[in-house]
Amino acid sequence: MRRFVYLGKMAVTEKAPALFPATAWTLVRRVQGGEAVPTAEEALDSLCKTYWEPVRRYLRALGCREEETADVTQEFFASFLRNGGFGRASPDLSKLRTFIKHAAGNFLVNHWRNQSTQRRGGGALAENIDEVPEIAETERSLAEQAYDREWAQAVLGRALSKVAESYAKRGRSEVFEAIKGGLLRPGGIADTPAVAEQLGIPEAQVRLAVHRARQRLAEMLKAEVSATVENVAEADEEVRYLIGVIAHSQ
Repeated sequence: MRRFVYLGKMAVTEKAPALFPATAWTLVRRVQGGEAVPTAEEALDSLCKTYWEPVRRYLRALGCREEETADVTQEFFASFLRNGGFGRASPDLSKLRTFIKHAAGNFLVNHWRNQSTQRRGGGALAENIDEVPEIAETERSLAEQAYDREWAQAVLGRALSKVAESYAKRGRSEVFEAIKGGLLRPGGIADTPAVAEQLGIPEAQVRLAVHRARQRLAEMLKAEVSATVENVAEADEEVRYLIGVIAHSQ
């Protein structure tokens, strides 16, 4: 018998771990251990691509100039992947979401320092560099809030895409397109009779379809989150947090 943990209007089954891929932390450890694991490296590269936009917006909010933000973001992830960024990662210290956020912020400060050093003609870094902008606490707090919103939307977007793929494989893309607007809406589909007429099915079947799709979305959402935390228990906490972030941003 499956037990459900209700998150808002979504139910996440605790049987879901069977669906989970290796977590990002598992992949990190394998890379840290020097294993030649192309699939692990590809997975980490995919992870970075997924969260490229949250990091870009975070760096921009911290004060990175608009014209260079994309390049700095690209440099950050290139360095993170190729120069041992994951070597310093530890699930005992933070969730991957938090670790990447802190790493990106530190990378930006170092970027500013390097720029300042170059303007001064190279050589050793001065102890006090006037050209390195200070990040006010309020500014940092707002940037972190924006980062979490972007991260949450990225996770939700991946989960929705996988649910859409599952419907497509069964030849039911039309159903998913008709009901997807009601998956995140508290009251469900705004006009159930119209959707029922569109699909040529009773309204009760439409409501059942929404219920099942929500369950599937919840499972996929937890699977996505589980790739960024150390264990399944932490996944529940992270899912709740990200759902709350999305809810407060609407």
